[in-house]
Amino acid sequence: MRLPLALVLLALPGAAPALEAAPPAGQPQSTVRQAALSDMRSAIAAGRPAAARAHAARVLWQLDATPEEARAARLVVIDSYLAEKQGETAFHAMLRFDQDYRPLDRATASHFVSRLLDLGLHREAVNWLAALDDAGALKLRLRLHAGLAKPDAVIAQAKARAARGEAQWWQVLADAAGKSGDGTLAVEAQEQLMNAGERVPGLWEAYDREARAAANQRNLLAGDDRAWLELARRPGIPPARSRAIFAYLSRHGAERETRLRAQVQHVHSLQQAGLERAALQAYERYLKNG
Repeated sequence: MRLPLALVLLALPGAAPALEAAPPAGQPQSTVRQAALSDMRSAIAAGRPAAARAHAARVLWQLDATPEEARAARLVVIDSYLAEKQGETAFHAMLRFDQDYRPLDRATASHFVSRLLDLGLHREAVNWLAALDDAGALKLRLRLHAGLAKPDAVIAQAKARAARGEAQWWQVLADAAGKSGDGTLAVEAQEQLMNAGERVPGLWEAYDREARAAANQRNLLAGDDRAWLELARRPGIPPARSRAIFAYLSRHGAERETRLRAQVQHVHSLQQAGLERAALQAYERYLKNG
């Protein structure tokens, strides 16, 4: 049995906000709807997902929305659950949306897949595999996570495209590097993503993992900062691995002078690689979060 949309939304956790009073008499309904839609979009952009749902509910249930307005409101409801990391709830809302707007356009399908992958829900994302661009980065990324492509093959395919500066291919490389255990590539890919303006919350953790791996390969002792610095400066060491060691020492060096020297060399290496924006964002996050 096909349930009314209102009942479907009400069945979702946290999806029943208090509805607002009817608009003032004499005010055009279309004007009220546009205001509610604007409030809805502003709320989701400002990181207030519950408020966005409240405005979307008003559009859907009170304001006699046009089909286009209802579609926009339902997408915001989905995004509101994604913002709260309620992946399963968002996924069920996506399925209902797909049912009502089939065949789903590629842009919307790509949005669903990308956000589900970010939440680790690759099995759910496979529902829209066929709707993705066969030559696109997102389809390759989904195939990687679904076990349909091996990490080494994905890396080989994505490297040439990433070299052109297309950020979505660096995301594919970051994911594939994580699966293959290539810490140097993982660092490089995350730096490139940050330089492109993407949010990369795990970069400092990636630096730490790669620095420890490099030190372990050389049998260096924790706390022997001079030896770690020498390793970072050694000719032939991949620049991303060198930066990982500098980044590690910039936080964990025993002496303040060592930490400051490592910070300077880390930033200098990023600048030499054309990653000035990554340098700014990395240390802004470091200073903010410690």
